[in-house]
Amino acid sequence: LAIPVIGSLDELPDLIERQRIEEIIFAEPELSSTEIADFLIRARRSTVDVKMVSDLTNLLTQRARVEEFLDVPIVAFEREALLGAQAGVKRVADLVGAAALLVVSSPVLAVAALVAGAGSRRSLFSRGQRVGLAERSFAKWGLREQEPPGALRRYVERHGLSRMPELLNVITGEMSLVGPAPLTASEATGCTARERVRFDARPGVTGLAQVASAAHAVGDGGMALDAYYVQNWSLGGDVRIIMRWWLLCLGGRCARRHEDV
Repeated sequence: LAIPVIGSLDELPDLIERQRIEEIIFAEPELSSTEIADFLIRARRSTVDVKMVSDLTNLLTQRARVEEFLDVPIVAFEREALLGAQAGVKRVADLVGAAALLVVSSPVLAVAALVAGAGSRRSLFSRGQRVGLAERSFAKWGLREQEPPGALRRYVERHGLSRMPELLNVITGEMSLVGPAPLTASEATGCTARERVRFDARPGVTGLAQVASAAHAVGDGGMALDAYYVQNWSLGGDVRIIMRWWLLCLGGRCARRHEDV
C-alpha cells in the first residue's frame, strides 16, 4: 500500500498551517527523541495535538501522558501551557499584583530616591535593554548602580525592593511578576534552540531560577529551570514562587539574578 508523502519532518510546522492538521502521531521507530523534541520546540505554539509511539525516555517536557491506541502505548503531549485563556488569567493576576506591590513599595522607593538624589543630578532610575516575549526588545526599569552603595541602598537590595521599578514593565505588558529572567541581547543570541522556549513567556520580576538560587547554586541550570517553568506553567506554581520570593525578601535574603551580577 503506497502511502503519500506530503513533506519532510523539517517542513512539518509549515504543513500544519497549510493543511490545517489537527493531530500528529509519530510512529517511525528510527526517529530519535531529539528529533521529536526539536519538532516540539518549533511547533510549540501550534494548537495541533502531538502523540508519539515510543519509549518514555529523554522526553523534552513533563507535560505528557500515556494513552493506548489499538493496544499500542503512545505518548500524548499537552499543548503549550501559556496559550489562550490561561495566558489571560496570568495577565490579570500580573496587573492586580503589580498595582498592589507598587502601592506598598512606593514610600521606600521615594525615600531612596531622595537620599540618592542628594548632591547628585543623576536619576535614581535606569533603563536597560532586554529581550522578552517573542524575542522583542524592551527597556527594563531598574535602580541605577551606586558606588559605594549606602546603607539604604543595601537594605533595598537585600529585601528585593530594587526589583520594584520593574513593576512598571509588568503594568505595560513587557514583563510578568513571575517568569524567566530577562536577558540581554548577547545572552539571547547565545540561547540554544531548547532554551528559546523561554521567549514564549514574558520575563519575570522573579522566577523559579531565582528562588532556587537562594537555596542552591544553580549555575548554568538557571536556563533549564526557566525553560521548565515555561513548559509547565500553572497559576498555583506562580503563587508558590511569589510566596517563596516574598519570604526571602522579608528575611533580607533576596537573591540577585544572573543579569545583575
